[in-house]
Amino acid sequence: MTTMKAGLALLTCPLAALTASALKGTADVANLPSFAAGAWKSDGSELYFYGNRLNARGGKFYVNEDGNPYCPDGVASLDCSQFNGRETNLVVGGDTGTASLDVTVPGGQQVYLAPDGSLSFTQAHSAYIPEGSTISGFYLDTIDGEGPSPFLFNDDRTWYLCPVGDGSLPQIPYQVVASEEPLEECVRVEIKTYTPEGGPVWQFN
Repeated sequence: MTTMKAGLALLTCPLAALTASALKGTADVANLPSFAAGAWKSDGSELYFYGNRLNARGGKFYVNEDGNPYCPDGVASLDCSQFNGRETNLVVGGDTGTASLDVTVPGGQQVYLAPDGSLSFTQAHSAYIPEGSTISGFYLDTIDGEGPSPFLFNDDRTWYLCPVGDGSLPQIPYQVVASEEPLEECVRVEIKTYTPEGGPVWQFN
């Protein structure tokens, strides 16, 4: 069966290149298609991942760790009962070359690669991103190919899951990292995209 593969290329650029118009693009996600993402590894090794979902928590992305959606109580004109979603969904910002969490909080929450390669997101109401981060060059590129779902690609780096907790493999928590070099003690994976699930989210903490 032929499907369409979606590629996400991550290109490094200076922090100064993040303009006001790009920031505006990350906040305006209402009219952009969103997607969920999951990690896959089924190449015969002892570790297997079958679409384990990427979840946003504490400014980073994890597998086998719950996301941390949040809506502040006591804010005038904000009805948190309308923001009961718990799933992590993403959007790619079209011509801006940026990516964001699919959230409602004013200003949005931008997705980027930190200097250590960890897939990260900004805190609500803050545009702070560490110097040396990858902040633009995100895009969705459809390519004819075989597979059950679109792939999330990175032109220059490979996706890895790096263990960050204790427990039995592969159920322990893993942090999502992109690297140009092989990472010891981390698991190389593919990231596939899926139809988004869940209700609207105000923000992630």
